[in-house]
Amino acid sequence: MPNAQDIVFLDGYAANGPWPLELAEAFLDAPSPDRAVHAFLQLASWVNAYNREEPDPLNPIDRPGAFKVARQIEQVSSLTRFCTQDLLDALFYFYRRDYWTSGDGSSIVEVLPKLREIVREVVRRVRSDQPPTFVLQNSQNS
Repeated sequence: MPNAQDIVFLDGYAANGPWPLELAEAFLDAPSPDRAVHAFLQLASWVNAYNREEPDPLNPIDRPGAFKVARQIEQVSSLTRFCTQDLLDALFYFYRRDYWTSGDGSSIVEVLPKLREIVREVVRRVRSDQPPTFVLQNSQNS
């Protein structure tokens, strides 16, 4: 995938520098579900997928069609057809889904294998000859 085609906007509340490869590796290597959830929550907060979702015209707060790609990612076996932004937005989706359901990390633990698959794919891309271009758009830095 050419770099010019793979741009990622780091626009989440935690985004304050380059995408945290070390944090991604800590998530992948976490020895327990509790540590994995903790690292995941930090990692997922680097993007804000709400910024790429169209609000419902009748209720701008509601996003009924939000995260369609995340749902597709959850069901497929190969992630190569998705751009890196979609993969990281999917992490945000799982982060927010946990927040709006139990809020205790249990829904994250349920999908840890898929989350690790997503993060492994992003790490693979970051280490490739043509890594994604990360653009920091945190409102604190504007």
